[in-house]
Amino acid sequence: MDTQHRLVGVADLREVLGTSRTGTLQVLSRTVDPIRDHADLASLVARPAWLHHDTLPVVDDRRTYLGAVRAERLRQIAYDEGRQRKRGGADAVAALGELFWLGLSGLLSSLSRTRAEEES
Repeated sequence: MDTQHRLVGVADLREVLGTSRTGTLQVLSRTVDPIRDHADLASLVARPAWLHHDTLPVVDDRRTYLGAVRAERLRQIAYDEGRQRKRGGADAVAALGELFWLGLSGLLSSLSRTRAEEES
């Protein structure tokens, strides 16, 4: 990061730990297309950068470094959201089925009362 906390590059921890104390991070750092803080989940999961990185930096519109996202955590969030969406669909079907049966029950009760009134 520069003095204004804007992202200027990334370096792998393995490489950082393997350098001598006199080496600079600038030599090890390389540019990476960071994740924008307003990115949607689908675009995050589909990023080609995950093929080369386990963690990607997150920045705002001014490239201020906000933190990092791990690929494993992102996949877990996407999986959980998919499961919720599927469960939400099943819940909707169950609710519609319940409404159908309630409506049918009301119709049958009404027909039954009408018939009983006609017979009396």
